[in-house]
Amino acid sequence: MYPLRAAARSIRHLSRASTSKSFPAFHSAFAYRSALEPSVQHAVLRRAMASAVAKRLEGKTIVITGASSGIGYSTAKEFARSSPKNLKLIVTARRVDRLEQLAKEIKEEVGDGVKVLPVKLDVSNPEEVKNFVPSLPAEFQDIHVLVNNAGLVKGVAQAPDINPDDINVMISTNVTGLINMTQAILPIFKKRDEGGRGDIINVGSIAGREAYPGGSIYCATKAFVRSFTDALRKELISTRIRVIEIDPGQVETEFSIVRYYGDKAKADAVYAGCEPLTPDDIAEVIVFAASRRENVVIADTLIFPSHQGSPTHLHHRYPYKIPHRSNNFVAVQFSPTGSLISIDTVLLAANTSDSQAWKVLSKTFIMLLQGQQSAMDPEEQPRGDASPPRAVIKPQHRRLHDPDVTFEEYHYYALKTREEEKAAAASDGPTTTLWKTLFRGRSASQPTQDESQNSPPPPTGDQTKEATANRLEISDEEWTNASRMMRTATAGACFYLITTDILGPYGVGFAMGTLGWGPGIALYTVFGFMAGYSGYLLWKAFLGLDSHEFPVRNYGDLVFRIYGPYARHFVNVLQALLLLLILGQVIILEGQGISQVSKFRLCYSVCCVLFVIVGYFIGQVRTLRNYGWLANTAVWINLLVIFITMGVMAHSPPNYEISVLGSAGGAVDPATITPDPRTGIYPAIIHYNGNPNPHSLIGSINGLLQGVFAYGGAQLFIEFMAEMKRPHDFIKAMWGAQFFIYTVYLVYGCYVYYFQGQYAYQISYQGVSLYGFQVVGDMLACVSGLIAAGLYGNIGIKVFYNNVLMDILKAPPLTHRRGKILWAIIVPLWWSIAYVVAAAIPDYFGFVSVISATTVIQFTYSFPPILALGYNIKLYALKTSAGDEFDPTTGTVTRQDTGVRRWVRGLIKGPWHWNILHVLYAIGALATAGLGLYAAIEGMIVAFEIPQVNAFTCVSPLDLSAQGSS
Repeated sequence: MYPLRAAARSIRHLSRASTSKSFPAFHSAFAYRSALEPSVQHAVLRRAMASAVAKRLEGKTIVITGASSGIGYSTAKEFARSSPKNLKLIVTARRVDRLEQLAKEIKEEVGDGVKVLPVKLDVSNPEEVKNFVPSLPAEFQDIHVLVNNAGLVKGVAQAPDINPDDINVMISTNVTGLINMTQAILPIFKKRDEGGRGDIINVGSIAGREAYPGGSIYCATKAFVRSFTDALRKELISTRIRVIEIDPGQVETEFSIVRYYGDKAKADAVYAGCEPLTPDDIAEVIVFAASRRENVVIADTLIFPSHQGSPTHLHHRYPYKIPHRSNNFVAVQFSPTGSLISIDTVLLAANTSDSQAWKVLSKTFIMLLQGQQSAMDPEEQPRGDASPPRAVIKPQHRRLHDPDVTFEEYHYYALKTREEEKAAAASDGPTTTLWKTLFRGRSASQPTQDESQNSPPPPTGDQTKEATANRLEISDEEWTNASRMMRTATAGACFYLITTDILGPYGVGFAMGTLGWGPGIALYTVFGFMAGYSGYLLWKAFLGLDSHEFPVRNYGDLVFRIYGPYARHFVNVLQALLLLLILGQVIILEGQGISQVSKFRLCYSVCCVLFVIVGYFIGQVRTLRNYGWLANTAVWINLLVIFITMGVMAHSPPNYEISVLGSAGGAVDPATITPDPRTGIYPAIIHYNGNPNPHSLIGSINGLLQGVFAYGGAQLFIEFMAEMKRPHDFIKAMWGAQFFIYTVYLVYGCYVYYFQGQYAYQISYQGVSLYGFQVVGDMLACVSGLIAAGLYGNIGIKVFYNNVLMDILKAPPLTHRRGKILWAIIVPLWWSIAYVVAAAIPDYFGFVSVISATTVIQFTYSFPPILALGYNIKLYALKTSAGDEFDPTTGTVTRQDTGVRRWVRGLIKGPWHWNILHVLYAIGALATAGLGLYAAIEGMIVAFEIPQVNAFTCVSPLDLSAQGSS
């Protein structure tokens, strides 16, 4: 019992002595320590020291910046553990949810003795720092300790390639933020007696003492912290205010993840083969410095792990090792340089022995030491059913449409890619307006020559079909660089591509005639806005799922990542059919124009074939970047046709004779275009404010479908974004193009309807009465139509090639010589099939209605809200679950729930009102498609009863004399 009584006396004596603020008194508290047994002696010492720390911190208010993770998070907990009674903690950071979690954990651990106040604060924002103290509750404003912990590092670039945004954020956080916080809190300290009391603890870095390559800006900011701390300590020498600096060495936190823009694999590689410090190690030193007697200043502390001697002098443990082996996966850590090590995972066959595994890994390791890529000799490969070892985590080792890649993985790499693109955009200088982009020469950022001239053909997503050995030779950097090289189109080029794809104003006057002024303008306005909104939905989903590691190449790829392989196959088939039909539509349209120019002396089918033959050559252009200048030309040609026909219509009557073949009056009320049998005079031009003929439902719906088809084009938006250097810029190109198209449609459509009324022909430039201007319109439209047809053929062939020839028939990628030869062969076949399919339909007007109802409405109006619904559900199922994440190091995905429960949670906890809107939008679009298909079929039944109207004969559908004789 004597040791316990002695311990009690020692503790009581310590309690009295500690209030005297005398170190000898503190020391004398252990005068009886020799009377204690060793184990009890150590326990008493620990309790006594803990009691001293608690006593010195008791009643204090402590501010900790950057407390949402890492050192700040651990420091808050360490203060709470050290003084669990009558302590106030103000924890600040930008992620308030993490702060609230920290407060909850502290309360669970130490109870209500510590009051924790989470405050959302961005120290890089001077206004927020200025308002910080005044906004605190009164009981928290008497601050005693400031821990300036907030800081970060961005990137490893070296001058002159350092991203200006990274420079600004490091300086504004590490330097300006620390200064502003110090100046905000220091007046509180100075109000106390003896010139002031309080502690300023600045968390610096070993990098502030010795700079290293790739960290120039970060090292400079931490060197500033060191100088500022030293100067401030001297400025406050006459006060009781202590200025302390803690300089950590290698500590494993989120620090490196931020440096590598969220790439956890690279961050983990920094620490692999080492035993870095933990945030708790630094937190203990910070609390120790803050809890010394008031006369003791731990002015300058450098702390690093035992394997570190300087920022760049670290010892990594050799050799590599196999930490675990399970499920036939062997995780291998390599450390060939002693500074960074790569972490990979190799899949070995089920019958691979341990000795075979070691043989494979030893070979790879030796070659890495020699600076070579990993490789294997054929005789060293596992036998039997085994396939060669291949990486199972890295994206370049995935199959093109690998069902094992999850939404979380796609989204992780998409966010990473968007950050890289944002950084690249900042380094390119200030952004330019879309107007400047459209009306200037080649952008400075646009490549001036084909990149492939100076480099081997870049591996694309398609090249994952190559041999396993070739895949193993593609590094992470090579893979992402290859993806970047495929993206060269600018916002300006995209504007012209979209306009070329969508702009088709020649049927707007006809649609106005079938609908009337009010319904026509209203429907074109509504459909124009909804088409733009659909483009916005596709853009949002694309940005959330496309990446350099997993590029989205086409519409089907986007569908696959949300709804799976079956949906992808359905959409790919439908898209290929749509592009084939649109190509056929352009062939028929321009064939009619050529026949009209020849005054029907040239066989109509020959006219179509001539257009197809020219298409064989223009179809050889493979990349959309090369289509940019062609699309630019097509837009201005269309505008020229518009201006010419507007001038002609204002000074000449409509083409009365041709009106029986496809005018607005012929669709809704043939009596309005039928001449007087006695005089041969045609009825006067008529305009309608409302529906011209409420009883002609089919005619009005067909006119409506013309309007729907006018905005159809979203089926190519994904392909456009896939080849853009900065897909984020697509939205301004798309809205700019949509507004331009809408303006042209309304101005031109209303103009045509005003001057031609019910005689407005479905192809407006063919509806002018002067033959010379018919020729001009037909020839100019033929050129622009050829460019548009080439665009449709280009995308259609790519969809067919990638999803049929490559996926099923194992064809080579288009970047290979054999792939290019196949492309050259497929182009004429594709154009020929399009002509045959289109020619089999005897009515151009009905043909357009069929295309609109079956395909265009789906890709432009039905599919985008359906994709947005699925994307939002998956995204918010991920966002609203704290434990859900993707680990890029192992490729594993953590989910709290699966199946229907997860979908329901994503639906309800996400933007549910938008989800409901998207459901209604999709239902409305599908209903419109069904109604339109009914009208189109009814119209086609009538058209098939007129045998002379087809493209397999020499009789042109515009030749009235030939039809009359027949």
